[in-house]
Amino acid sequence: MRKRLRRSLADSHDQHGLVRTGNRVRRAPRGRSAIDPLAPVETEPMNAWLLLGASDALLDTRSLASYRRAGAELMWTSNQRAQPGDLALIYLTTPYKEVRFVARTASESFFSTDLEVEGDSPAGRAQHWTYLTAPVEIEPIPLSDLRRASDSALVMQGQSGKYLRPEVIERLQFRAARTADQAELERIIRPPSGDPELPDPSVFDLDRWRTIASGALGLEATVERYVVEPLLRQVLEGTGLDLVRQFRVGRKQVDYAVLRDEQPLAVVEVKIAAPAPTDGDWTSTKQFAQLRGYVRDLVVPGLLIDSHRVLLVDRAGSRVLDEIPRRETKVEDITRIRMHILDT
Repeated sequence: MRKRLRRSLADSHDQHGLVRTGNRVRRAPRGRSAIDPLAPVETEPMNAWLLLGASDALLDTRSLASYRRAGAELMWTSNQRAQPGDLALIYLTTPYKEVRFVARTASESFFSTDLEVEGDSPAGRAQHWTYLTAPVEIEPIPLSDLRRASDSALVMQGQSGKYLRPEVIERLQFRAARTADQAELERIIRPPSGDPELPDPSVFDLDRWRTIASGALGLEATVERYVVEPLLRQVLEGTGLDLVRQFRVGRKQVDYAVLRDEQPLAVVEVKIAAPAPTDGDWTSTKQFAQLRGYVRDLVVPGLLIDSHRVLLVDRAGSRVLDEIPRRETKVEDITRIRMHILDT
């Protein structure tokens, strides 16, 4: 399904987050924007994504200038695993079939059923979105070059937000469409630092673990094997506690339970990427609600783990005690998780 830019954000977006859509004005959703959309991005990208846009998503010089001048935030359908600072290549479909713009993601991916997806083909409203920094127009990179750079492994069918490995970015040639934009382009284009090669899950190396590219974690089972299980084995080392998969809680099953003498001490729910709540309140999300049910039934602390973070949830299932970003995890965070499970 091909998708294009929400033109509403190009039309009007003031400091109060109001968006003009045709003749209607409403409040824009927020994805916890982490990057100034006006400034060239200084952070190192973890991933690179190919975002798809329909033919009429082509931005002209005037529109591009307005983003930089007025600070409007562009929003695009994306991958649920996108992180702030990721590299975004905007690919226009038929008749162009080429990358025409580059930007950085300015927020975590967030989920919405309220935003209309415009494009050449109808698309459902249930989509993941991300804000982008002001795009830079580049000399077109045709689909044939993308395929060569990806060793013909690129599949264009499906939704926006195709993961591009770091070597794909290194093999492509990026030139600004306007000479005046070349310096800014060079600050945006950096090979992603996220490691696309999944490490041996039987060995926990904190540095290697926290730099696994979320783009390489496309299945919940992959998150379990390479993120959750190595982490929990390290956390539980020397405690004598057991880690059990698919632990039954009433008529349901939680992904993992930590047991002592066959009695649950903590439960763990796993997601590929839990969409960041637009208001910052994790307790309002369906992922938290699912974990809350297990926590309250067993009266034990909980953990919600996805490709980005570890959330520590109290035994009442009422609040998040701590949020530990995977890419920033330190040795003391391992201790913090152990203490949370032991409820000490």
